[in-house]
Amino acid sequence: MGNILIWLLLCFPLCGALISYLTGRKNKKIRDYVVMAVSLLEAVGAGVLLFLEVSASEGMSTGVEQLSGLGIHFMTDGFRVTYLLISCLLWFA
Repeated sequence: MGNILIWLLLCFPLCGALISYLTGRKNKKIRDYVVMAVSLLEAVGAGVLLFLEVSASEGMSTGVEQLSGLGIHFMTDGFRVTYLLISCLLWFA
């Protein structure tokens, strides 16, 4: 579950940005609510990831090895997830 959650936390803000752009063209007030909802859901996901990180004895990692010849690798540990949670809450405020 941790690997899927890492990918969701990476891709969800990009989808939320597209949705907020499209709704912002019609109504600015609804766009603000969409951005707050995306930030709140991202913070909830970061909180779940922090809980999984604390309950696991070691960090979770995922990646794509075939990307650009060298690959891309994402890893979680206590500091990274805490920083993610704080940045999500700052975007919400």
